Amino acid sequence: MGEESQGKPTPADSVSFQWNDITRQFCDAASSLALGELFRDKDFTLLEAMSAIEMMDPKMDAGMLCNKSQNCSVEEAIAEGKFKVQDLTVNEIRSVLDSSFRCLVSWLEGHCLAQTVFANLYLHDPALIEDRTMRTVALVSVKLVFVIKEIVYKIGAFEEEDFHGVTYNFYLGRDVLDSKACSLIRQCEDDLQKRAKRARQAKEDESETNGVDAEYEDPNDIMQLYHRIRFLRLFFQNLSLLESRMIISETRKTLQGVIEEVRIIRKENLDDDDNFPTTPGFDATANQRLLPSTFPRYTKVASCRSAYEYLECVLLRIQEVMEITGLHSYNQVLHFFSEFSKKSPCVLSRSIGRLVYMPSPGMVYGMTKTTDVLKDAIRTFCRPPVFVAKSAVSQSAECRDWAEGLLFRCCQPLFGLLQVTGHNRARQLEKCTRVLEDLAAVQDEAEKVDGLLLMAQKEVEPNCPIFQWFTMWLISYILKTQIGYLLMGFELDLYAEHEYCYIFWYLHEYLYRFLVTTLSQADSYMLECDKKLRKQKKDTRCTKPKKTTKGYHYKELLSTQIMQSVCGGFYKTVMALRMDGRLKFPNVEFDSEKIRFEHRFEAFQAVATPRVVTYEQYCEINDTSRYENLTPSGMYDAASKCFKQAKALLESAGELCPEQQALLKISKNNMIVVNLLQTGHRREAQILFERGHHMYFPLIKLS
Repeated sequence: MGEESQGKPTPADSVSFQWNDITRQFCDAASSLALGELFRDKDFTLLEAMSAIEMMDPKMDAGMLCNKSQNCSVEEAIAEGKFKVQDLTVNEIRSVLDSSFRCLVSWLEGHCLAQTVFANLYLHDPALIEDRTMRTVALVSVKLVFVIKEIVYKIGAFEEEDFHGVTYNFYLGRDVLDSKACSLIRQCEDDLQKRAKRARQAKEDESETNGVDAEYEDPNDIMQLYHRIRFLRLFFQNLSLLESRMIISETRKTLQGVIEEVRIIRKENLDDDDNFPTTPGFDATANQRLLPSTFPRYTKVASCRSAYEYLECVLLRIQEVMEITGLHSYNQVLHFFSEFSKKSPCVLSRSIGRLVYMPSPGMVYGMTKTTDVLKDAIRTFCRPPVFVAKSAVSQSAECRDWAEGLLFRCCQPLFGLLQVTGHNRARQLEKCTRVLEDLAAVQDEAEKVDGLLLMAQKEVEPNCPIFQWFTMWLISYILKTQIGYLLMGFELDLYAEHEYCYIFWYLHEYLYRFLVTTLSQADSYMLECDKKLRKQKKDTRCTKPKKTTKGYHYKELLSTQIMQSVCGGFYKTVMALRMDGRLKFPNVEFDSEKIRFEHRFEAFQAVATPRVVTYEQYCEINDTSRYENLTPSGMYDAASKCFKQAKALLESAGELCPEQQALLKISKNNMIVVNLLQTGHRREAQILFERGHHMYFPLIKLS
């Protein structure tokens, strides 16, 4: 804060200001604001606040670098001696490779190709490089970029913030065969091994120690470069095999080799500097003129140590996602991709998973039609007679055409669900909305096909059990998609604590209850069919259906009931806190619960069954004045019973996965805390919903 001296204007060098340091006062005032809390004043609006934040961000200074640099072509840079193209030492090539991998990692994290990988001038035109090793490294590096781009673009499960594949017409080595590039870089590996061997021999020869050439001085330097070049070659070879749909066993073999190489490199004393590479041949502003005027100019580059850590994680995720080849059921594959997506993998590993599972459109593993995969899925769910061999309905060509035609139209939404899991977690919410619309469209047709099949079955087998096969099958996927949509909101921290009431109510009382009913009906139908079949074959030698004691959907029902109980516990806890006056709500002047409710469930509007619950219906059901003798203590007791039931179900499930173990811990803790709340213990204590113990559900604590 300052004032210009009064009176007649004076030259700039004589202007005096009186500055007051307000840092302490500002920090003291800001300390009273909670994280995320906004201060509003008639002279300080959100516009001023955002402008101040943007102006003080270091990213805003990056654009000023553009005018300070004098861009020149690669040929001019070579002529001016800005970087070497011949007689590079092993340490110089190693530094270039390390810096290249740092930039590659930044590109995989969503930064622009021109500002990361192609800030390396060696990659602009490898033919200009006279050093054979450096030229080969540059060639394979640009081909690696091309292969990654092709894999990601082929699957298309990415957004602008995930991956920037615009190549700005850079050279990507498409005129050189992959086999030729691998052959060239393998020759470089062999040469380095020979050089390292000669260096060791020269060091051991005492009589020649003083006359050893510089390139033989340290065989360790040569081997460090060897491991980096071998890593580059195996990484490129592995991805090119995947992109060309080669044998998976060979791909796994090369993948294990890449992982071993990167682990060898990580054992070295790597640099932690995360500033932009200063290695000769790297220029952060080299491609600034190629970018639009409004393009972000600031690019964060990983340190050498973190870059190789990141690459190892990428390779391990690729290795993990390739385990998909052992799964054939649609439900197993959907569960696998859903669980893999929860780990927030990079766009490359997400894309490789889809490429391995469906290398060509409409063909799973390149061999099985998608309609056949869905046919097996519905057989597992409810075994419709039209797909049961030797049943009377399956002998009708017209009935088979109805069913197979519907399955064909189900391919887009159901395999679209797999595609959704390939996007980043934040974008999956948006994609789920579209999938629900597609599922709703085929749901109408499923009801018609079920009606036609029921009529056909009554004509030939009037006493057979009745079920809505395709309708209930599709409803199960709609419910799972809706449940996943709401749960993802907890993961992304979209809900405020005062919203927990209707979110958990919708899950507990509506979606999970509906899913339990759907699975139970499918179970009952198949058990009834088995009973009828055993009765028919009682006096024959035909193989009788295997009798099951727990039901066909026992595991899925158990996990659904566990989640329903946990959601019920949270819903009733929040209701009790609300009745007890211990839950904070926003000022009514700035809030509308109806608008928030409708916004949260807007994605479900397109679905006919289950029909979306309106805000008025929710309010009517949860109106506590309708119930006599309903007290906070009674609600706490009901919440405790829900958590206790979840605990009992989890303990009866046998071996638990890490997520279920976290759920068991939460159920035990919350049951104890809710019991304390019921007794009125520490009424002055603040209620905390502590996140971080489970992907979706918080621990309830008293502070």
